[in-house]
Amino acid sequence: MSLTKPDKGWAWVVMMASFCMVSILGFLVYGYGMVQVALLERFHEGIAKTSIAGSLFTGFLSCAGVLDGLLVTRSSCRLMAIGGGIVMTTGIFISAFMKSVNWIIFTYGVVAGVGAGIQYTAVFIAIGYNFERNVNLALGFALSGSGIETLVFTPVFTYLTTVYSLEGLCSCVSRSLAGLACNSKVIDEPTLLSGTLAITGVFTVTLPLYGHTFTGQIVFAIAVGLYAGCAPAIMNGITLRYLSISYLDTAVGVELAFMGCGVMTGPPAIGNTFNISILSAFSGKNLGMDMRFDDRSQKT
Repeated sequence: MSLTKPDKGWAWVVMMASFCMVSILGFLVYGYGMVQVALLERFHEGIAKTSIAGSLFTGFLSCAGVLDGLLVTRSSCRLMAIGGGIVMTTGIFISAFMKSVNWIIFTYGVVAGVGAGIQYTAVFIAIGYNFERNVNLALGFALSGSGIETLVFTPVFTYLTTVYSLEGLCSCVSRSLAGLACNSKVIDEPTLLSGTLAITGVFTVTLPLYGHTFTGQIVFAIAVGLYAGCAPAIMNGITLRYLSISYLDTAVGVELAFMGCGVMTGPPAIGNTFNISILSAFSGKNLGMDMRFDDRSQKT
């Protein structure tokens, strides 16, 4: 593959198509919390186990980039996007008929996740091959679809939740602004990337200090939503800064694979931590009650 007519003509159509594709993928990623609630009520499994399907879906969405990078070099982004959509739809459709969480982990997490990953990687590569001067702006706008989905699709599922995702709105804004900022020659892309990641890390590490209040949770959602969404939006620009466009498909695949390692292991680890913390608190309360009961019995 090679550059077409960059920054003009059908390139903007590719950007809009990528925006729509990312909107659907974003809903499946950020909307999994609603699916997990349904799985908890239906199968009565633990939080850690029911979160595996979502973490695998998100993980393969990134890890499948290596596979897609190899396939794109032998075919085209259009074919990979269509093929990935078919695989993802098949996995989600089959999940509706599964009778156990174990099978849903495979059909939704693995099958649908691989299909979603093929599509997601195709977005980065297609934008890279259709834009040159405005590559950061175009990719930032396309990836902002993952925030738009929160505003458009979430109301369909209002019977499951009464709170809209503030993080999704902030993520939408941040990705567009990050792409616009990096499109300027004044702002250094690596500096913007390291700065936004550092700010996100600070807010995450200090969450126990202010996260016990609703106001603190709102602050965390706004901060993480604004800054965490910047990294994917400027990834193509940084990649093309150090590598030629002939290596774009392979480089994007490797980058997304490393991203997938984190999102695969994070949710189950948090779920186990949550379960352990509840068990510890419950055991501590029982121990305290037993000690009080024993103390009173000795007094009598």
